[in-house]
Amino acid sequence: MARTNIELDDALLAEAIQLSGARTKREAVHVALSEYV
Repeated sequence: MARTNIELDDALLAEAIQLSGARTKREAVHVALSEYV
């Protein structure tokens, strides 16, 4: 897996965590990318 540093909107990330049920920021980003692709 590649490591990438990105800036994310805190409110948007918090909403993604809540909606996805993710336990971490990393998991929330992974879930969102998996759903998108």
